[in-house]
Parts: sequence; C-alpha cells; structure tokens
Amino acid sequence: MSLLLAVVPNDDVPKIVALTETFNKIGSVLFTVVVGLTSYVTYPDVSFVFYILGGAGITAAVCVLLIPPATMDDSRARQLCSGSNDSAMSESSPLRYRELFRNRNIVIFGLLTFLYHLSNAGITPLVAQLIAREIENERKSLLFASLALCIFYCVQAVSTYIVGRTYKRFSYKTLLLLAILILPIRCSMLAFLTMFAPNEFALVSTQIFEGVGAGIYDTLMPLVVKRLVEGTGHYGFTYGFILTCWRIGHALSVLLGEFILKESSYEVAFFTLGGLGVLVAAVFLFCINIPPASPCTHHRVLPAGSPSPSQSL
Repeated sequence: MSLLLAVVPNDDVPKIVALTETFNKIGSVLFTVVVGLTSYVTYPDVSFVFYILGGAGITAAVCVLLIPPATMDDSRARQLCSGSNDSAMSESSPLRYRELFRNRNIVIFGLLTFLYHLSNAGITPLVAQLIAREIENERKSLLFASLALCIFYCVQAVSTYIVGRTYKRFSYKTLLLLAILILPIRCSMLAFLTMFAPNEFALVSTQIFEGVGAGIYDTLMPLVVKRLVEGTGHYGFTYGFILTCWRIGHALSVLLGEFILKESSYEVAFFTLGGLGVLVAAVFLFCINIPPASPCTHHRVLPAGSPSPSQSL
C-alpha cells in the first residue's frame, strides 16, 4: 500500500485503492475458477496449485521492478503531508512512534480490525466443511467449495468498485458500520440454514453477504489508516500494525470456529461468531472516531484528548 501511495497523487488515492482492490479480487476469482475446475479433473493430485501460486508471485515481483524509481515519492508514501497538498511533505518530519500510539483512534482501529476478522474469517471454512458434509462426494464438494469462494470474490470485486465510486456520498463510518452489521446477519442465516435447511446451494449463496462486507472493509481499511496518520510520516508502520491485527484475528478465528465445532455444533459456532460481530459493532459505534473521507487542513496525529481535524466524525 505504501508503494501505491508513493506513485499516486493524494487526491486520487481512494479511487486507485478501490480499483486495485477490484483487480485483486478479479485475479482471485480467476485463480479460484482454474483451481476448482482443475482439482475436479485431477483429484486427488492437487500439487499444481503451488506451482500456480509461485508463478503468480514471481510475475507480481517482476511488475514491481518495472515501476520507474523516479515516479516514487518517499515522503508521500510515508504520509508526511497533511491533507491533499503534496508540496507540504518536504517541510514535515516524522512523528515519534510512542506519540503515534498515544492516539486512541489508531489503537482502537487496530483492536476493531482484530475483532472484525476474529468474528469473520472462521465462517467460510465452516461453510466449506458443512457443504462437504452435505454432499459426501469429495470431487463435487471441492467444486462447491471453489464456487463459494468464486461468489465471494465476484461480489467483493463489485462492492469494492462501488465503494470507490460512492465513498464521497457517505462517511467512512457509515460504510464501515454497514460492513460490520452484515456479519451477524450472515451468521444468523447460516445458523438457521444449518438447523432447518442445510442445502448446499443455500449455504453457498450466503457468501454474497461476505463479499459485500469484506469488500467494504478491505477497501476502506487503508484509506482510514491514511486519514488517521496524515502528517506523521509513519503510514507503512501503522498500516503494518493494522495488518498484523488483521492476520492474528484471522488465524484465531479459524481456530475458534473449529474448536467450537469440535465441542458443540455448526449452529453454535455460527451464533458465537455472529455474537462477536455484535461486539465489533458496539466497539465501532461507541469507542472510535473515524475521520471524514475528505482531507482537512494540515495537522499531525495527536494523542487522545487533543483537538484534531482527523478525530472528527
């Protein structure tokens, strides 16, 4: 993300972030389709997947090397500026790290991201296992698992594109709240489907909700971090901290979901993860100030309690 900030003018960042995320999801769809169809034909040998992943990684690295160094602005990548005035970057100096973490909103946004993915990431593996239980045929279950991911990525690509087009009409807080509230709704639907109508087609269709919610959250996350740290010079460090919270929450979510499934049932796992989603919504509504989408005047990120344009709703 810092690389994107380095080559894109500040005013164009939200649009380019949304476009990048859209193409990211389109690539995920193509990969999932290829893997799903090929796995169906070559099962049980699926070793080719790792060759595809390696080839894609090498191709991405080559593309990065092709970017001319002269087009990169290190100050812009670090967000030494405040607002949309790039010329102010060279006049600023980085904020100290301890001052950065004295900002209540940055710390709570990290906690919020952790909780969101703690409640969200474990759902899709449970859905895939539930589908496999209902179908029994291993080849067909692989195909349906790939279909579930395809639906998720397709919807996420569309929602990401729409967010890039409409973020100025709504506040970041409104859009993020929508993404968070989708989570308990989805979990409740899955729990009731599991209890009363565990049909593979119905289960797969619930991935539409994840596509919308994750599409909104994943697109806005780097933009919210950008607004929170403008003028500090530590965008890369802060975004890395938020991503770490994301990955820890993701890993623990899968562990939590599987533990509940082992000790109880699918519906209890879904209700538990959905309950965590309600907790995320409460933290979001009452414990954090999300800055507006449009940059304000030049400022640094200050400790909690100090007046700052970035801390307005």
